[in-house]
Amino acid sequence: MRKVAVILVCLVLVVSGMCALADTGAGGKTRPVEEFRELLSGGTGDDPVILDKGDSAPAAIVLHGSGYVAKGHKIKLKATVTPESPEQEIVWRSSDEKIATVSHKGVVTGIKGGKVTITAKLKSNSKVRKKMTVTVMEKAAFKVVIDQMPDALKIGCKCELKASVKPAKAARTVTWSSSDKKIATVNSKGVVKGLKTGKVTITATATDGTKVSASVEINVVENKPRYRALVVANGDYAGVLNDLPGAGSNVKTVSGFLTKSVEEEYKVTHQKGCTAKDIVSLISSTFRGATNDDVSLFYYNGHGASDGKEVFFCFESVD
Repeated sequence: MRKVAVILVCLVLVVSGMCALADTGAGGKTRPVEEFRELLSGGTGDDPVILDKGDSAPAAIVLHGSGYVAKGHKIKLKATVTPESPEQEIVWRSSDEKIATVSHKGVVTGIKGGKVTITAKLKSNSKVRKKMTVTVMEKAAFKVVIDQMPDALKIGCKCELKASVKPAKAARTVTWSSSDKKIATVNSKGVVKGLKTGKVTITATATDGTKVSASVEINVVENKPRYRALVVANGDYAGVLNDLPGAGSNVKTVSGFLTKSVEEEYKVTHQKGCTAKDIVSLISSTFRGATNDDVSLFYYNGHGASDGKEVFFCFESVD
């Protein structure tokens, strides 16, 4: 009898505890006992058990946009509020309107050179705010130049583009964009990735509100080896060394062999009368973007020299 009495007392305590939980919901509301049974058992289904739907994560603001604006120009800042709610109206403020002003839509106008703090705060809760430093540049960008342009980019491969802004005292940053993200994408650092065959335009735009930009067209090709050849003939040496009258015809023969007689189709660049500087530039441009799978051939017909240990090319500009 004592054992039975102890078990009955324990059962009464468990049921009483569950009833107490059910009667003390948030805001004095009573919740069904099943809700607490699910909580104790780990829940049923994929959705988590929410004990108080009135509770929510604290709001936060994230600001997007450039940190630079040229004097007399405008940039647009965007504020994103998380988590989303019906009351998301943003109030904007500038710490110094003599340097830059900001509209109720987040449009910043540069007035004079200097730094200013732009603050975005939630109208419904002024404690929720985010600050961003914007630098007003005295010099505005007037030109963007993109360097290191590949003649082609293979599917699945990447190349990095470099952009410079002129003048040097303007904001040096740019944003990158792709005309067709299905063909190629570009990230914030100018790294382009080929996705499928086709031509795509990659654009670099100055971030100081001038909207000055530069674009390059990239041809995305199948991921297979490329066969490229540079053939150079130097036959005329203007009396410095003996001429090589057969150099030109020899190079034509090689070019014809590469374009017609070999199994793979070569893209041949044919030049003659090149200086050392010319040849270095041609090698760089002809074989730009070469990978380990590509076949690159350089053929030179001209004078050579040796110091007994190494053999040198004697380019047309021999002193």
